[in-house]
Amino acid sequence: MAEGIRTETLRQEQLKFQIERQNELEMKKTKSKYKNDLERTVAQNVSAKDELEKAYEVALSTQKEEFAQRIEDVRNNNAKLLQEAHQQGEEELNKTRTRYQEQIARYREQSEKTIDETRKQTEAAVTNLKARRG
Repeated sequence: MAEGIRTETLRQEQLKFQIERQNELEMKKTKSKYKNDLERTVAQNVSAKDELEKAYEVALSTQKEEFAQRIEDVRNNNAKLLQEAHQQGEEELNKTRTRYQEQIARYREQSEKTIDETRKQTEAAVTNLKARRG
């Protein structure tokens, strides 16, 4: 009986070692599998992150170009508006100058007529005075 117990104990110890060995092998296999899965997932995440960064940079570059073009368009439009306003101002200034020059010419003409009439009246009055005295 003691030998039967000993044999059973040995058999149980061998079974225990065999199960432990199987567990160790299974653990190594599972760790290896999960390690590979984890490495693959990390590599995929890194790759996805890199692609997202590139896409973001492309989007930013595109937006930057669009904004630069908008700024250029606004500057060109403002320059055009400024040139048009300057041109309109010059035209208005020329119209005003012409109008004032015409008014000055009319006033000069009227003044000369008034002076000539006054001179004629003065001469007529002087001639009248001379004729009465004389």
